[in-house]
Parts: sequence; C-alpha cells; structure tokens
Amino acid sequence: MNGLARSKELLGRMAESGSLGGLLSLGSGAKPVEWVVLITDGGSSIDERRLDTEFDESGITVQSAGIRNYRQDVIKTVAERTQGEWADVGNPQKLGRFFDRKLSEARGVGAVNPDLHLSPVRFADIKAVYHTHGDQQSTMDPEWEGQDCTVSMDDMIAGKESKVRLDLFVDGEASLEEQKVLDATLETATQTVSDEMTVEIAAGVVVEEASDDEGALDDVAISDVMETALEDGPDQAETKIGQWEREDEVTESTVAKMEDVIDDMKQTGDEKEAKDDVSRVLSEWDDDA
Repeated sequence: MNGLARSKELLGRMAESGSLGGLLSLGSGAKPVEWVVLITDGGSSIDERRLDTEFDESGITVQSAGIRNYRQDVIKTVAERTQGEWADVGNPQKLGRFFDRKLSEARGVGAVNPDLHLSPVRFADIKAVYHTHGDQQSTMDPEWEGQDCTVSMDDMIAGKESKVRLDLFVDGEASLEEQKVLDATLETATQTVSDEMTVEIAAGVVVEEASDDEGALDDVAISDVMETALEDGPDQAETKIGQWEREDEVTESTVAKMEDVIDDMKQTGDEKEAKDDVSRVLSEWDDDA
C-alpha cells in the first residue's frame, strides 16, 4: 500500500504542475490516462477500502504482476478493485514483456474510465454485473438508482474487446420475442454512445415457469451467495446479498441467514476455516433442498 500511495502522490503532482510528463492525454477536456504498474511478491495485506476510494473512484488503474512466491489473492484484488489486470511473472524476461505490453496498451486507450448506464424495462431486473478482462472475470459493484444502475468501466483500449455480462431476472409473464429488455449508454467526459439489448428466442428452447410460492428463489440465492463467498470472498458475497435482497421473492429469513454466515466468515481469522464453514452450510442447505 505504501508503494501505491507513493505512485498516486506522484501522479497528482504531475497533474497539478501542468506538466503531464508520462501521463498520456486524449485531447482537450479528456481525462489523462493514469495507470500504475505494480510489481510485487504480494506478501503484505492490502486495504480494499483505500483501493476503492483513492484509486478506483479517482480513475487510477493498477496493473499488477506477481513475482516469486507471491499471494495471488493480493495482486488479483489490487487489479480487480481498480479495473486493471493481473499476471503471473516468473522471470525477468516475462517481467519486461509485461511492462512493455502495458505501456503499449496505455498508448492505445481510446476512452478513460467511461461510465456504463444500464436501464432495464419494467419487467426486467438486473441481479449482477460482471466485467471480463481477457480471460479474467470480476464482479462489478454498480451504483443503483431504483432499478437502473451505473458501473465504472476500465479504460477502453483500441483493438482490445471489453465485455460486460449481466444476470437479468425477467418476469415470466412478459412476451420476450424481439422484446427490448435494456437500454445501455456509455459515457465519457466528452462523448456518449447508446444502444439497447433485445431478446431473440432460439428455436427449441423450453422456458420453465417459475413457482409462485413464497421463497421460490431462496435456493438459487443461497447457492449464488455461498459460491461467491468461496470464490471471491465475503465482501463480494455481501454485495450479492444486497442484490438478492431487492428481489421480493427472496424471504427475509433467508437474507438474514445468509448475512449471518457471511458475518461469521468475515470474523474468522483463518481463511481455510472460514471457507470450510461456508462449504458446510451450503452442503446442509443443498441437503434440505
């Protein structure tokens, strides 16, 4: 965290001095490209809240590379929380190639930290938003305004595809054929583009009707939250709980149970012990179902 703080201070001084130096500018009115390349053995702890407030919300992307016996969870979290990518670097040659590649990509940035606004129609509900960086996928934490949400995207690079995946819950009574389910707008400080998502039903697809019983989505929600806790940790699982809590068909008792499990996981100092507890709870719920 000290190295990242020093890098942020340096970027700030360069911008304030009016001499961008190593900062790449996309023209008048556009925000400069601000990237930090972090090379680390990932042996120390990180402050995720500081990553969010001091880097991600400030539009600073951290591209991280792990060397020697590094902690993968550290360099992965640093990159994903700041819309960057992470890599395993095992020798000096690979390290040089990683740095060169990131420098080349920075020069190819065409949009700096654009915002993606997603507005579903009345019968659709966004459950989760995911972003894919190459072969790496991370869960995004949108800002919500009713059913609409806004997600901060990473810098968009020419020739490099940027993908967003949505989990949508759609009212079973709606006729979906050729139906618009979502409006999407991508916005930077200087430009705006928009599109819409429509549904095409493939031949032979059978759509099962959801149960009207109270708690019909409980088992799905439990599985989703617990698996997220195992794969991505308690903070991401907490975000999932909030997303499911907005769904009326998930009962309050189930939300409370999930919150208790995740709270216990966060308070348990031993990561393996915490994950074993979550696995046990998930197994018990599966048996009950």
